[in-house]
Amino acid sequence: MPEPLYTLSYFSRNAMKYQDGGKLTHEVRAILQTSRRNNAERGITGALLYSAGCFAQVLEGPLSQVETIVERIMLDPRHHEVKVLQFHVLVERAFGDWSMAFAGVDPDASDRARIDGTRAEPENIMAGPDGLNFIAVMRDLIARHELYGM
Repeated sequence: MPEPLYTLSYFSRNAMKYQDGGKLTHEVRAILQTSRRNNAERGITGALLYSAGCFAQVLEGPLSQVETIVERIMLDPRHHEVKVLQFHVLVERAFGDWSMAFAGVDPDASDRARIDGTRAEPENIMAGPDGLNFIAVMRDLIARHELYGM
């Protein structure tokens, strides 16, 4: 019998203090590249959002692998105020086609990404029932990013 899969979603604030937006852009791209490589090796799928000062991520995969990644994120000095939004057994992968899908806006943009007119920040994402259907929000942002190159 295959090992059950789990999904975990979290939101965190960026703790990287770069004055140069180019360095921050480079660091976000490096995080994404490393995540894609490592996740593919570990059977993890998911999505990452970076929006002017905040990260949101969905991880899907075997429990031991998801837990290991989340422990690293909690200890990573690039993140602070990490808040787990959802954690449960997964019926079906929402991001099965991606080792790590990405959506984001320019890291030095003055505004956060908008989701149907609502700013993408922890207080808004967590406001709705079950985390504002966080998975649907992330899938929508990924689709927009891929379609329009946001």
